[in-house]
Amino acid sequence: LDPKPEHVERLIDIASPLQQAGAYLVTAQLKDGNTSRIIVWVADTAIVKKPLDGKSWYYVADAVSGRPIEKANVEFFGWMQENVQRKPNQFRILTKDFAEFSDADGQVILDEKRLPPNHQWLIMARTDAGRLAYLGFTGVWYPRYHNPEYVQRKVYLITDRPVYRPAQSVKFKFWLQQAKYDQPDQSPFGNKSFTVRINNPQGEQVFEKVYKTDKFGGLEGEWPLADEAMLGQYQLYVKDFGGGSFRVEEYKKPEFEVTVDAPTEPVQLGDKITATIRAKYYFGAPVVKAKVKYKVERTPHTARWYPIGPWDWFYGRGYLWQGYDYTWYPGFAKWGCFRPVPSWWGRGQTPPELVSEQEVEIGADGTVTVEIDTLPAKELHGDQDHAYRITAEVVDESRRTIVGNGNVLVARQPFQVTTWVNRGYYHVGDTIQANFAAYTLDQQSVTGTGKLTLYRISYNDAGEPQETAVENWDLNPDAEGRATQQFAASAAGQYRLSYNVTDAKGRAIEGAYVFLIRGDDFDGREFRFNDIELVTDKTEYAPGDAVKLLINTNRANGAVALFLRPTNGVYQPPKVLRMD
Repeated sequence: LDPKPEHVERLIDIASPLQQAGAYLVTAQLKDGNTSRIIVWVADTAIVKKPLDGKSWYYVADAVSGRPIEKANVEFFGWMQENVQRKPNQFRILTKDFAEFSDADGQVILDEKRLPPNHQWLIMARTDAGRLAYLGFTGVWYPRYHNPEYVQRKVYLITDRPVYRPAQSVKFKFWLQQAKYDQPDQSPFGNKSFTVRINNPQGEQVFEKVYKTDKFGGLEGEWPLADEAMLGQYQLYVKDFGGGSFRVEEYKKPEFEVTVDAPTEPVQLGDKITATIRAKYYFGAPVVKAKVKYKVERTPHTARWYPIGPWDWFYGRGYLWQGYDYTWYPGFAKWGCFRPVPSWWGRGQTPPELVSEQEVEIGADGTVTVEIDTLPAKELHGDQDHAYRITAEVVDESRRTIVGNGNVLVARQPFQVTTWVNRGYYHVGDTIQANFAAYTLDQQSVTGTGKLTLYRISYNDAGEPQETAVENWDLNPDAEGRATQQFAASAAGQYRLSYNVTDAKGRAIEGAYVFLIRGDDFDGREFRFNDIELVTDKTEYAPGDAVKLLINTNRANGAVALFLRPTNGVYQPPKVLRMD
């Protein structure tokens, strides 16, 4: 080791002589110094664990390819600690051990009798050829498979307004239904009696009445608020079902209003923004004796355009999207469209960055001008779009405070072009329908001229994509920024469909999409994919349809364990597929 001046550590790479799987003790010793030791595991085999319906599933596979290891000797060693009766603070250790051979698909499936959940387990897999893998110590649990996501009782509430004043009447309607794929139109809760209750903001019950539903499971009612009704949020619900809420508030018309006049169209990242804070009385005169406290905050902004589908209201915008994020493909971040984030992933909110904060006297015309420089955001976050929020608090000479705000979108490029096709993959001879859309960051359409190019993709020895143009079209977007093109899937392979749009100001933006055409004996070995991809032949299916699923991986001769309809972390036994 040769540390740099004033440095006490250094990282170096050492070629390992280890060629066999196992655990090795590595010792490092400094001259006339300390000795350090660490255990290094070299694995040629892996063990994967999943909970099944009342069972535990273990998969023994090659650590590189993922192919199953048949007839591996899988040893299970478990231990637990229990208290010795009549002897406080004394315990004994109980152990249990046994072994099983993995089946032809590398699987070992055990139930609670063989693998008690009150033990901690060390699992090791060995073969006669010298393979070795271990997992643990680890616990086990045995959940039961059920379908709460697909069979649920639902209650839907609407009120004639979200906020009421005292002495007004709250008009409401409920619908009670069972959410199930094969549920008939008629509600199982139709023509039945249910109790409706209202709780005030302190949780006290202030209303209860029994209603009878119609054949659709609907009921409606009305509750008059008292003149001195408690202010705050009320809970309105059907007993044993659920419901929603409404608010009761006093209303006092403000004497003046505060507005923030800011650019309504997206601003180019790096430019300066000018916004005007304006305060005026409702009779028209400006507020001239007041203090203005304003702050400017910046957050990342994402507003990708996805094709509109008939079930967007249910599955979310972009559910039709079948393309994958090929971040390894050169230029994808510029011309590609990232997949929508699944709802079950959750979306963390980035805290806003405080750009500026000031307190100033309002001008003689009742305005304050705010200038925002977006150049720092371009230098630090040039790969993102941004939203700037301006919040202004105006306090007049009577100490009345009114708040106003405005928003400005800042785009790193003038518009975006989205390219997609109507199916997940194609076979030679199919007709491909390609679609295109050009929109600004605030979802306004872009018109101009367009050039469409179909590239065939191949890969060199270094695994880098090489493109060859096979067809071109002149294709201009219409008044709504949309365009379509049909062409035949004439040859098997991987393709990139690129659409370049030039707007009226001469600014050109590319949007592209990578897709696959399959032919006879096509196995995709000469192409690159993500680590694993699940691609369906269509975007939507009706009950009774058959799904043709294409599985792509980034490794030839591997294996995939395909689980159908897992729910709440519980699986049914998988189908192990060899990617030969």
